[in-house]
Amino acid sequence: MTNLPAPTPLPKLMRHTMLAALGISAAGFVIALVLGHPLVALGIVLGFGLIVLNFRLMDRAVAKVHVSADPDKAAKKAARNQIARASSGRLGLATVAVVGTFIISKDLGLGTAIGAAASQLMFVLNAYGVVAKEGVVVKAGEQNV
Repeated sequence: MTNLPAPTPLPKLMRHTMLAALGISAAGFVIALVLGHPLVALGIVLGFGLIVLNFRLMDRAVAKVHVSADPDKAAKKAARNQIARASSGRLGLATVAVVGTFIISKDLGLGTAIGAAASQLMFVLNAYGVVAKEGVVVKAGEQNV
């Protein structure tokens, strides 16, 4: 019984994040259309799509990381570095995509930035909620043992 892996909160986190981000993006899309800014509305959809792609790739990257049941410091550091490299590459491409939409059209770029930022904000808030619920939050100066 003790050899069973602990359930990961990542699938639940991703599902809640996608639903929340979809709701925020849909509301932003409708508001932008009502206010007469169709390119901003399109950009919001593009920004949401960009972050959905980022989440899917992040899920894949995390699934590829293999750490033993009792990892040493070097193994933990290697896993962190592997995830960090993948994350910075993905976020770099997302930044290039947002800047590219600004070059095409200021309204489209603004909508893309808003859609991406709102989706990322939902991820951060949901991740904090999962971490706080699991009791993993460590106060400054303390160590999680």
